[in-house]
This record gives sequence, structure tokens and C-alpha cells, in this order.
Amino acid sequence: MRSADPQPQPTESALRVGDMLGRAGVEFDSPADLSDDQTLMCGAFLNHELRPGLTLHLSDAVEQHPFAVTSMLGEGLNCVFFLDGAVDLHIGSRALSFRHEGHAPLTGAAFICREPERFHRVSRGRQRLRHLVISADLPWLSEEALAAAGLSAGERRLGDDLVDHRWLLPPRMLGLIAEVFAPAPPLPTLRGLYLESRAVEIVAETIAAISAVPAGGSAGLNRRELAQLARARAFVAEDPLAATSVAAIARAAGTSPGNLQRLFRLAEGMSVFDHVRKERLERAHAALREGRATVQQAAAMAGYSSAANFATGFRRRYGHAPGELLPRR
Repeated sequence: MRSADPQPQPTESALRVGDMLGRAGVEFDSPADLSDDQTLMCGAFLNHELRPGLTLHLSDAVEQHPFAVTSMLGEGLNCVFFLDGAVDLHIGSRALSFRHEGHAPLTGAAFICREPERFHRVSRGRQRLRHLVISADLPWLSEEALAAAGLSAGERRLGDDLVDHRWLLPPRMLGLIAEVFAPAPPLPTLRGLYLESRAVEIVAETIAAISAVPAGGSAGLNRRELAQLARARAFVAEDPLAATSVAAIARAAGTSPGNLQRLFRLAEGMSVFDHVRKERLERAHAALREGRATVQQAAAMAGYSSAANFATGFRRRYGHAPGELLPRR
């Protein structure tokens, strides 16, 4: 039985230069002339091992000065999501950059370390930094752990050559990330379990994205068909309202409309436009849940001209009316 660890909770704090200098195994440098008591960054931070081998790191902070840190990164899969800010990394000999600004579509990044590697991080100056990293070590990524995450055998092959996989985040992943940043479990004592379940789902969705197949399986499709399906999904996810014809989606996927319909029927058990409708509804659901839209605005986001028709489609999919997600006054 796992010990009753304190429930993970982001803490508001200020990280000083001296704090960074005092960390074991960490080298710190800055082009600015900083004293030990100067604040390097301040905001909310959470670094928590949810279960052995599965770690969550979250920050919503303001970096005050340019700096660089060097340390060692352990083996495993890293799922990285930047909501605001920009950071340049070197992991071993690999150069990686992460950045997001404004209302640009959010992307995810994944990379695997097969053994501990040198980690060098560079931040360029004052900025707001909001990011989430879910790390799963290689022992945790066992057949049993992946099976528990709902992945089929074909989705468990994580290539040795995975350096930096990027993909456009679908609404489901956006919802999971939002729930990590603003969790609302029924009881405070369930917060750890709540975050752990979201982290496992994020790892599962990441591995599915790496494999270019949905979490339910590959439906016997070959590598070329899987790539076409992945391109079609990314095209729809970028702007579901702009995905107005099967022909346009098929062109983006590099296949014919008839073949694309066949791929969606095999992989998802639905037509292309059933998938588009699902993506639109998921985006509208997320906007309502996060308080970013009224019911009428959410209906427009989902492509409905009538709020009544939107409510019918919404209830059919989610089992409740859209108005039930609105904040109570």
C-alpha cells in the first residue's frame, strides 16, 4: 500500500538565485549580474511524484531575468506542454525549443531518453511561463502499465529514434491539461488520485499520438493509412469550423474523399463529418466548462445556428444540457 503522502498542491513561492545555486547537481549561470538574494522567478509551482515512476511538474510563474541551468535528466518518456513562454533546451546533443504565444493552437511535444542525459535549459529574459511536464520512467512504461492506460499492443512500440515528436493537441488533451491546472475533485483528499488519473490519460494520449493511431487501436490500417488519418485529424483539430468539406480534409490528408471516409469508418466507426461534429462539440464543451463562452457562443463554436439544436446534440453526446456547465452565480 502506498503511503499517505500530502495531497499535491501548487505552492506560491519565489525562487531566488541562491536557491538555484544551492541545488545539488545543478549548474546555474546568468548574463545578468545577479546577487544571491535576487528573485529569479515567482509564481505557482508543483513538482510531485504521483506514483513511483510517474511525475508531474507544473509551473505558472514569471521569470524575472535571463538564465541557464544544467543538470541531468533521467531515462523515460517526457510529455511537454507549453501554454505560455519560450524555452530552449539541449538534451544530450539534441537541441529542442518550446514556445507558445497568444491564441496560437497548442501543440504537444514528446521525447524519450533511453539513459540519463545532460540537460541544459536557457531562458531569454522576463516572461510569463506556464507549462506542464508529465514524465514516466522506462520501468513504469511496462506492458502492464501501458495496458492499464488502455493501449493495445501495437501502440506500445516506442521507437528508439524518437527525438522530438510534435502534434496539434485535440480537444480531449486540451481538456485534460486544463483539469490539471485547475482541478476540481469532489473531495480535497482525492486531489492526488485525480491528478494521477489525468496524468495516466495524458501519457496514453501522447503514446497514441506518437503511434499516429487513436487510443482504441489501429483497426488493421497500414503505416501510410495511419499517417493519412493523423493528418486529417490534425487538420480538423486546428479549426473544426473551417473543416467544411470532406474534399478539403482529404486534400490535407493526401488521399481521396472516398478513402478518407473508409479510414474513419475503420478507425473510429464514424464518418468524417461525425468526427468533425464531435471535435466541434468537444471544443464547445471545453469553452463552457472553463467559463469562456455562453451557451449561444458555444453553439456557434460547434457550428449550430440554433441554440435549441445545439442543446439537443450536446445532450445526446454528454447526457446533460450545456447550461449545466455554466458557473453558478
